[in-house]
Amino acid sequence: MTGRAGRGTAISGLVIFIALGTCPVALAAPPHRVVLLPLDAALKTRSFLDGGVISPSPDGNTLAFTLRDDSRRQPEGEDERYHWFGKTGVSTFVGGGCDVYLADTRTGALKNLTGGKGTSWNPVWSPDGTCLAFYSDRDGSTVGLWVWHKVSGRMRRIGGLQAIPRPLFNVELPVWTPDGRQVICKLLPTGIGVTQAAEKLLGATVSPIPRSTGGKGSAEAATVTVYRSLSPFPAGDAESATENRALTNRARADLVCIDIVTGRVKPLAKGAFPYGYWLSPDGTKLAYTSIATVRSNPAENVCELRVIPMPGRDGGRLPIISRTVARTWWGTGVRWSPDGTRICYLTFGEGSTRCVFVGLREGTEQTFSLPFASRDVQEVPLWEPSGKGVVFLGDRKVWSVRPDAPTPVRDLSLPQGTRPLQIVADADATHVLHAGVGTSVVWVRSREDGTKRETLYRVPVEPGSPLEKAWEGDDRLGMAVGHSDFLYFLRESANQPTDIWRMGVRPKADTSPKRITTINPALATYLFGETRLLEWRVPSSDGTSPPSLRRGVLLLPAGYESGKRYPLIVRVYAGAPLSDRKNVWGTWGGGVDNAQLLATRGYAVLLPDLPFDYKAVRRDIPDAVLPGVDAAVALGVADPNRLGVIGHSQGGYTALALLTRTDRFRAAVVVSGFGNLFGTYGQMRGDGEATDTAFRELRMGGTPWEVRNRYVENSP
Repeated sequence: MTGRAGRGTAISGLVIFIALGTCPVALAAPPHRVVLLPLDAALKTRSFLDGGVISPSPDGNTLAFTLRDDSRRQPEGEDERYHWFGKTGVSTFVGGGCDVYLADTRTGALKNLTGGKGTSWNPVWSPDGTCLAFYSDRDGSTVGLWVWHKVSGRMRRIGGLQAIPRPLFNVELPVWTPDGRQVICKLLPTGIGVTQAAEKLLGATVSPIPRSTGGKGSAEAATVTVYRSLSPFPAGDAESATENRALTNRARADLVCIDIVTGRVKPLAKGAFPYGYWLSPDGTKLAYTSIATVRSNPAENVCELRVIPMPGRDGGRLPIISRTVARTWWGTGVRWSPDGTRICYLTFGEGSTRCVFVGLREGTEQTFSLPFASRDVQEVPLWEPSGKGVVFLGDRKVWSVRPDAPTPVRDLSLPQGTRPLQIVADADATHVLHAGVGTSVVWVRSREDGTKRETLYRVPVEPGSPLEKAWEGDDRLGMAVGHSDFLYFLRESANQPTDIWRMGVRPKADTSPKRITTINPALATYLFGETRLLEWRVPSSDGTSPPSLRRGVLLLPAGYESGKRYPLIVRVYAGAPLSDRKNVWGTWGGGVDNAQLLATRGYAVLLPDLPFDYKAVRRDIPDAVLPGVDAAVALGVADPNRLGVIGHSQGGYTALALLTRTDRFRAAVVVSGFGNLFGTYGQMRGDGEATDTAFRELRMGGTPWEVRNRYVENSP
């Protein structure tokens, strides 16, 4: 069930109100009085770019990063050619309203480097720290590669207007060569602009056949458009071929290096579909993956892994590598060894994962199998600084693979009920943080299932060494990166906006987090609601299995008074573990989705976990949600006579499913929801592109004519 409902089937902004009857509440003995959080203030909240990076300067004195100003974000246009990339070439994964910021690590002083012009994102320091490269359309034309010179303060686009970078995902960064003279990035193919790319690369795969039986506006004018397929594939393969073409064309680009002094563009790989690229430590070779085949499930993707020499550099006697790598997600799980003689990558099977080491000098290959399935892999392999092996996450564990060790594959165990979220990389994102304690310790960010508390562990790679807890707390951490003596990370809570913090990582260092930035100082004057974690039991659908445990987050009204009941808004999204949002700022981030808008107006908000079986989703949703509502009532917080529900996209579908199965809710808001699964299955864009067919079949287990009753029963 996609986040983009089709025209004619979406319920956009459906609002049903039947007086919940609430008013702002007062705090008994407040450090601040309760003040309504204005919508305008929520919209002006600045937030960190999802998937972006914190880039420490080589001297450690300045951090570069991307902030989004929600008030500058533009709504998605109606022209579907620009669904994946906007009219200036900015990817929709990045969005709009982004700026590059600098923060002084000694004083916390904050500077908007790009000044609110257009969208700028993903800054990376040059090796000597004198320049900063980033993507931007700040000149009002198209996306370009920009470089800021620290000494002069000069900022300019390099490569000219014809050099249009093509980063698809928000995690893609410019890559500097070791001499700081050139930057590697992806560009649109030579001679193709943003509009041409929208029409040629991302255009229709079917074509309308004119059918007219009358003049425009007449009763005889045709109301049905017939399409013919432009796919060269046989009819049985046309659907998958169409989808593959659209997906791969999003990644189509030339890999180039651009000289920051002359602006000269040197091609490295033309006509490829690169998703990831990595420069060897000595700068002589480039490894990249090119998508060969895209499946409906990203775990089934097939990539070509290639290693090529950099122009003008001696690649030695190393052979050029070109090999097919199946099942690699989006082809990002590749990393160079610290000495540049080996490459490690991950490839996945149905019930196992393979960690592959390729020796470039000898042409050797070593493969190690791990006992978990492809969907469990969450990170790329990171090398130990010593080069002995790699570590990565999978199957809720931290894995170490050392080819020459007596036991090459080992599980670096964390406490039971703890889920590792991130292995902290050094600033170059090639190897793990080297914290002056040898090469046998990795830093791991994790979360406890039962409490949602987060922990930073020092995890030993060597057998027999003890696990050490460096920090734990109720806040949520993110985007952690190591540099020299410090670990930098994002920190937030439900009632505290996100900021950058740091802690010492050297042996015997002070690991108490210290705040670096205050991104939204105006919000410090408000008193916000706090969260609690609720648990309840859900009866089994077959009536024979024991009830299953469910969790949810309850956001209390600002100035909550024990014993007083409040109106309750339930925010739903089927399939999402919403209890993981316990310590997310506003439980949903900034903007209009910030639940503190409700909490400061006297509402409690419940976010329940909603795992379900797609084939019986409408039946399962109320069985999972209503016991959570009962738990909030039993706690003495929720008023059972003042209940509301809200949902967006699939959450809108979830809200509709609830409304057709229970009459307990007095109000509902559905935004971009959908209620007719037959309609969403058959929806098409104006150019004839089907947007939901394969997804719907995968989830429902067949077409509407194969499992008709299933579509009927699950359509609210």
